[in-house]
Amino acid sequence: MDYFQLLDLKKEPFSNSPDPEFFYGSRQHLGCLQKLELSVRLRRGLNVITADVGMGKTTLCRQLIRRFSADKDVRTHLLLDPACSSAHEFLCIIAQMFNLPVDPDKDTERRLKEKIKGYLFEQGVEKDKVIALIIDEGQKLPYHCTEVLREFLNYETNSNKLLQIIIFAQTEFDQILQEHPNFADRVSLYHKLSPLSYKETKALVQFRLREAAEGVVPAIFSESGFWAVYQSTGGYPRKIVELGYRVLLALIVQSRRKANWRLVRSCAKRGTPIKRQERTLRPVFTGLLIAAIALGLSVASKEDVASLWKRFSPQSNVELMSAAPAAVKPPAVKPPAVKQAAAPPAAPAVSAVASSAPETPEQPAQEAPGPADAASIAEEEPLIAESQLEEPPRAQPLYAAVKEPVEAPAAAKPEPAVFPAGLVSMWGGRFTDYSQIIFWFDKEVAFEGPALHSREAEFRFFNAVSKVASYREYSSFPGWVMLKKRDGDVQARIGLPANLEGIEHFVEHDPFRIIVNLYHYQQPRVEDKS
Repeated sequence: MDYFQLLDLKKEPFSNSPDPEFFYGSRQHLGCLQKLELSVRLRRGLNVITADVGMGKTTLCRQLIRRFSADKDVRTHLLLDPACSSAHEFLCIIAQMFNLPVDPDKDTERRLKEKIKGYLFEQGVEKDKVIALIIDEGQKLPYHCTEVLREFLNYETNSNKLLQIIIFAQTEFDQILQEHPNFADRVSLYHKLSPLSYKETKALVQFRLREAAEGVVPAIFSESGFWAVYQSTGGYPRKIVELGYRVLLALIVQSRRKANWRLVRSCAKRGTPIKRQERTLRPVFTGLLIAAIALGLSVASKEDVASLWKRFSPQSNVELMSAAPAAVKPPAVKPPAVKQAAAPPAAPAVSAVASSAPETPEQPAQEAPGPADAASIAEEEPLIAESQLEEPPRAQPLYAAVKEPVEAPAAAKPEPAVFPAGLVSMWGGRFTDYSQIIFWFDKEVAFEGPALHSREAEFRFFNAVSKVASYREYSSFPGWVMLKKRDGDVQARIGLPANLEGIEHFVEHDPFRIIVNLYHYQQPRVEDKS
């Protein structure tokens, strides 16, 4: 039994092969196909389609061939790898694609060009056929191949071109066009594909699931799951398909039926080991830089090998400042009388090195700090209390920020304010599957991660803004906050003005709202026994 049948699917929905049946026609992809088909039928000549890796160029290429396959007047020829070592090799490949007799040892470049020219005139003029040469991976085209294509574009009649060329390439092909202006001038259609939007990403996933289920769209992804797919992939179709495949496998392994935000994000993180490697290597590069600076300073001081050993040897008690010139001697300081334990005799080699150093005051033996010293050190450097990290504040009624505060018992410590300044009103109910809490602010307030309390649970905001230095300008804003718990996912929506776009460091976002991740702490019900 195939794995996708466990999710009520008839076939594989997220195959990484360019299957035309799973081609999702977004607005830009359908527009590009229409422009290409019109340009080929009008015999305009050279057409170029560029996009980043994983944008669906190969799938678009197969879809174009599929459209022309039913038309007997259009003959398409696909070249998958145009990287040829010479123009002669490239001409031999083109002639063989046109079913022309080729002898690589005897046929010269001129003879091959004449054969191809005669074939194009026969098919295009006498038989009125459209010959289309489709080249995939066009960024691999060398200079001599672009020159051959430029000469092919010279084969024309008074009304049209005899050979239609469609090149699908990565964005590196733009550099080739800049370096060959004579070839770039022949481009009739140039189109660059861009990533999908959130709505198109969601529609692509639903389209593939519908095709795999043969009519009915299974509710596999929650709304927050779609947001996580879009944020993790950036709207790149190949990444969307790969992530969807990993999510389906995770659902089967975990015996689940629905993918929420947390599951999708965990699958996305497992598929990107490069970022973890960069974070791992960063301290290594920092350490190498510090070591290089220290080595440069050591060489600049022109110290001999003995002084370097004296400075860095773990057996020596000589301080770093003892490596100063002998003309400047440190003042003799009488050490305090400290009872020291008898130390073992030092090795002769170390004693010889230490004797060559200038006189230094004796250092008292430093004992390891005991428990009392460790406690004093902890008091001098206070850290975050464990209660702030593990134990959430005591649960309070939902309307605690609106009603008058209730006087706490004398023994209890006063709890800090849990709502930001500027909160004027709120509305809410119990945290059920479809309840909401909305907050209105009368001015701009700093959103510092307040804790919102209910009788059953506490919801604490994750302060994503303050941890990103380049987005600190968004740390305060006017607007509203909406909390809701839906499909097992706790969400918070923060309303923003429409001109704040391109915020990349929130969990989910679009130009009008941001959904921030929440931590959910289960709280037992506290009963008042008084």
